[in-house]
Amino acid sequence: MKLVLAVIAPEDLAALLDALATAGFRATVIRSRGILRAGATVMIGVDGSLLDELFALIGRVCRQRVRPAMPLVPNIGPGMLSMHYPLMEVETGGAVCLVLKVARFVRIEGQPAAPRSRRPRTPRRKRSMDAD
Repeated sequence: MKLVLAVIAPEDLAALLDALATAGFRATVIRSRGILRAGATVMIGVDGSLLDELFALIGRVCRQRVRPAMPLVPNIGPGMLSMHYPLMEVETGGAVCLVLKVARFVRIEGQPAAPRSRRPRTPRRKRSMDAD
């Protein structure tokens, strides 16, 4: 048994979860943040023999794309500070997958929770601010 941690772009999350569910994989999402922007980490428990199938599925859904970005450092020349930052194009998307060995996997489903009964609230007494 393996645990795959797939770090992906948030815009690929819904499509990846749909594809995983269709293929019969179960997944849990953890919101995460990189240096510059938000991301998502998807935890997928999988048998080791299905890793190639899982990576192919992730590769089909999580595509790289090019987006505009601002440079991280200001454009400083001798004796001047320019506030004009030319846009750069950076590649984003895709996925970074980490594969961990799992010593033991247990799924606990338990019994459905019983509905909670609500007690009627008793009104609180108002405290008087006047000194007697």
